[in-house]
Amino acid sequence: MDTAVDFGIPARRAATDWQKLVQGREQYIANINHYWDDHVEQSGIDRIQGFAVAVKMGPPRPTSTPPW
Repeated sequence: MDTAVDFGIPARRAATDWQKLVQGREQYIANINHYWDDHVEQSGIDRIQGFAVAVKMGPPRPTSTPPW
């Protein structure tokens, strides 16, 4: 509630427009993403678009013997 004003709406404990709060938050996040998208493009960074899934397969095992 205390940061709702950052999303463009006045927040009062008894009268919060939750739909407007959610829309404001989504716009806030979209603005951050747009900023970084532009930064990546202007910096000449190659973007690899995709996704990943974390799967727990058990405890990690070393891939080689440490030199000590």
